[in-house]
Amino acid sequence: MTYPANADDRDRIRAQNAAYQLGTLSTTILDITQQGCAELWRVSAGLAAVLRLLEADEEADMDTVGIQCLLAPLKEQLDQAVSRVQEML
Repeated sequence: MTYPANADDRDRIRAQNAAYQLGTLSTTILDITQQGCAELWRVSAGLAAVLRLLEADEEADMDTVGIQCLLAPLKEQLDQAVSRVQEML
């Protein structure tokens, strides 16, 4: 691309190009972030299903209770982290 001889015109064209590139980058970041949040919500749904299965086990032994005690706070942390990211979008 050739630039005009006038310095003001060159600066304006450079600024327009930079703004376009920033807009494109912003859209890409937004798309990737939204996709990542959707994937993390699917992981959260999977953890919720596992926790429901563990809760439904009437013959739960200490291992089952221990797994449930480990997974429940992790799911809560995951949900809170994804919610914070989505609030920024």
